[in-house]
Amino acid sequence: MSDIPQAPADGRSSHWQLQRIVSQLRGAREDWRARNRRVSGEHGGRELPSRAAMGEIL
Repeated sequence: MSDIPQAPADGRSSHWQLQRIVSQLRGAREDWRARNRRVSGEHGGRELPSRAAMGEIL
């Protein structure tokens, strides 16, 4: 038998308190976006390297 606690079927876990952690991380991300004038869901600034760049890297 495993020593790892099993989460209840409804997704709540008193051991890890995942709902609270996720909520706090979401709040921190929203605060960062507000301070840095970023809009939620904003696109841009991230794209894959070109084939030429990948060739140089590898």
